[in-house]
Amino acid sequence: MPKIIYPQEDEPSIVLQQQMGGTILQASLCMGLTHYHACDGQARCTTCRVRVIAGLENLSPRNEAEQKIATVKNWSPEVRLACQTQILGDVTLRRLVSDDEDFDLVCSESLAGGSGYERNVAVMFCDIANFTDFTTKHLPYDVIHLLNRYYKEIGQGILQHHGYIDKYMGDGIMVVFGLEQESAAENCRNAILASLEMGERIKVLNKYSSKHFFHDFQMRIGLHYGTVIVGEIGHPSKRQLTVLGDVVNIASRIENENKSLKTTILASQELLAPIKNEVRCGKQHTTQLRGQQRQHTLYEVLALNSR
Repeated sequence: MPKIIYPQEDEPSIVLQQQMGGTILQASLCMGLTHYHACDGQARCTTCRVRVIAGLENLSPRNEAEQKIATVKNWSPEVRLACQTQILGDVTLRRLVSDDEDFDLVCSESLAGGSGYERNVAVMFCDIANFTDFTTKHLPYDVIHLLNRYYKEIGQGILQHHGYIDKYMGDGIMVVFGLEQESAAENCRNAILASLEMGERIKVLNKYSSKHFFHDFQMRIGLHYGTVIVGEIGHPSKRQLTVLGDVVNIASRIENENKSLKTTILASQELLAPIKNEVRCGKQHTTQLRGQQRQHTLYEVLALNSR
């Protein structure tokens, strides 16, 4: 009979045997091995998943139910559902949900839909110039009041153009365009439209803030486009959908470049590529951003040609 081997650190490997055509999960349960499975083997969760260390060719191909989950979760071929995968020969595996803490996390991820996947998106970082100086000269109530008024104004411009507000960082904000649909041109165009709309709304807000607080808001916006990891992270009681990856870091660095260039909106070549004939640009700047090994070409965004 085929053997299923589970290597263990500092202990002998666990070796199970299974009839040809039986599943990995069936072997575990028959031999008394703890193997988490929340949906009773119905391919409705991922708690029984394993990683194949050796012998992938000795497993049955993914069936329709397993393939559906693997596609949604963007699994590599080595990650398999134990409840669906049949044994055809010797195989070496590792359980990916190995204790109660893993099990609780996986269950909460399944309920929240928080498993990671890749997506091409436009990322915006926006910051306020010299806002720290304002906070030191005004009462706490006034600081929070004006900051919330600012976020209400720019937030309208963001939401109007299908942006997802990922997080607030004091006087900074991170926004993602493209979580709902995959058109590169539309997502990049929405990022530009939102940036320009935010600029117009700041002009209106400044009439109020100048009169009552003797302060004018000055924004700095950085835009970049590329592949990110999307998922819900955080403590199980308070998770938040967010995006991770180098694209996020680059967008943040681009926003910071506005300081030296004395610009308001800077976009990467990658973001402008899908809509290169639509955007009116000013300054062009090629530089090696902090923490990056290659050079990036950045463009000052002035307007859309159609506007």
